[in-house]
Amino acid sequence: MMDWSWPELDFLEREERWNEAKAFLLEEFQQNPRDLKTITRLGFFCWYVLVEETHLGITEVDLNELETVLKRVTHIGYTLYPTNSDFLWCFGYMISTFPFYFGEFEHKERFVNVKKCV
Repeated sequence: MMDWSWPELDFLEREERWNEAKAFLLEEFQQNPRDLKTITRLGFFCWYVLVEETHLGITEVDLNELETVLKRVTHIGYTLYPTNSDFLWCFGYMISTFPFYFGEFEHKERFVNVKKCV
C-alpha cells in the first residue's frame, strides 16, 4: 500500500491554502508526470476541491482548471496504471461517487465496474 503522506502538501491542505497546494502539485506533476503518487494526489486534490468547494467556502480556486487537470491525470493514470490497486481504488471511488467530473462518465463507470470484478 502506498504511503499517502506528503508533509509539504499536507501542511498546505490543512491550512486551506488551496492555490498554493495546487501550484505545488502541478509543479511536482510537471517534473515527474509518470509518478503514481503525484498522479493520485493531484487527481484526488482536484476532485476534493471540486466536490467540497461550497462546503469549505473555497472561492479563489479556478474550478474549470481543476476539472481539466482531473480529466487529464485520470486519463494518464488509466494509461500508465490500468491494474494498479492504489490507483484503481482511489479513482474508482471518485468516479463512482461523482462521475460527472470525469467526462464520459458512463464509460468510466463501466471500466470501474469491470475492474472490480477482476
